Amino acid sequence: MNKNGLLLNYFREPEAAQEALQTLDRKGFRRRILLQAMPEGHITRRDPSRRIRNTLILAGGFILSTTSVTLAVIGLIPRITTPTVISHFLITFIGFGFGAGVGALISAQLFPVVSRDVINRQENWLSTEESLLILQAPMRSLSRAVRTLRDKLETDISIFALHPRREFPEPPILRELTALPLPQIESHASRLAREHQVDFHGESSRALLNQLENARLTIHAICSDLTESVRLEQNMSPVAEWILDNEYLIESHGRDVEINLPKSFFRELPTLSVDPDRNYPRVYSLAKELVTHSDARIDHENLLTFLSAYQEVASLTIGELWALPLMLRIALIQRVELLTRQAARELRDREFADFWANRLLSTLRRDPNQLFGVLAELAEERGNPSPFFATQLSGHLYDEDAALIPVQSWLERSLRKSLTELHTA
Repeated sequence: MNKNGLLLNYFREPEAAQEALQTLDRKGFRRRILLQAMPEGHITRRDPSRRIRNTLILAGGFILSTTSVTLAVIGLIPRITTPTVISHFLITFIGFGFGAGVGALISAQLFPVVSRDVINRQENWLSTEESLLILQAPMRSLSRAVRTLRDKLETDISIFALHPRREFPEPPILRELTALPLPQIESHASRLAREHQVDFHGESSRALLNQLENARLTIHAICSDLTESVRLEQNMSPVAEWILDNEYLIESHGRDVEINLPKSFFRELPTLSVDPDRNYPRVYSLAKELVTHSDARIDHENLLTFLSAYQEVASLTIGELWALPLMLRIALIQRVELLTRQAARELRDREFADFWANRLLSTLRRDPNQLFGVLAELAEERGNPSPFFATQLSGHLYDEDAALIPVQSWLERSLRKSLTELHTA
């Protein structure tokens, strides 16, 4: 999960862009490049580390080839069974190749390059006579770069920080939360007790404990991204703020479950023998059902109502009753994981909506004939826009009809809803 984020800095004045590049250089940021769209239509690339990388590659090749020939001459390296001149040439050639390879590895570590794919894509979205300074670095470094640029530069710049896409294990499939009144909770518990087929001698699947560990890791990783967003002074949704405020409690409850639920005891809990919770502890299934149908709001009244109604039909074991609080914590943590994933999606959608609104408006003002080309790039990049992305993007364009109308048409076709419906949903 250590992928780098992107910092995109747009400038109207090339001199300001050059100053920003030098500022980042002085602060030790190495993985950066400056793109400038020239009036003639071509784009120049300026990477101050390119010459250093090439020098390291050539130096590595020269040093190793010279050393190899010297050792061959004094007899420390066996001579190839060819005439001496050819033998020394081959040794030089092989030594240079290995040395250049070593130099390339060293230069890649000391002076890494911005990904070619990132450069090629960003070049497509540059407007005429516009400069773009790209920095690729861990998210924790981007906030420092933003502060550096804002403190040192006197000109206005447009800065966009883009979090990397993260890959997480698939979460468990959970039904949508609902808030049933107590009589319906009671009848639902009775129905479950009649339908459950329980295996008192089965062994509980470890999948549940693995899901808990995955949920903890996912929540922690996303909270790290949300924390960096705060440092970058990005807008946060109320859900994201709540998650950050309560992360320590979530982590504490997760640790408590792992400490207080011995694996030997967990394996002995009665399990269900039919889907959808086959081989899962029955008490976990009950905890999950209560969380789902109480809108994740557990209190003494609905808990007692649910348990009493269930046990009027089927009794729980002492071990299950002891494990119930831990299972409720697992079920609630899984719900928080889904909220956290939603916050991560909204974070990325908001970042990309800000970025694409800027690209559309910049194109509209500098090169309006290219507006539909940029919109086509947007449609390709965000082929399945989310409703949240749609509302964020259209909100940025609300007073620019020339950009809003074609964007609105694309969004409504993609989502099969009007923008009015999306904004009022």
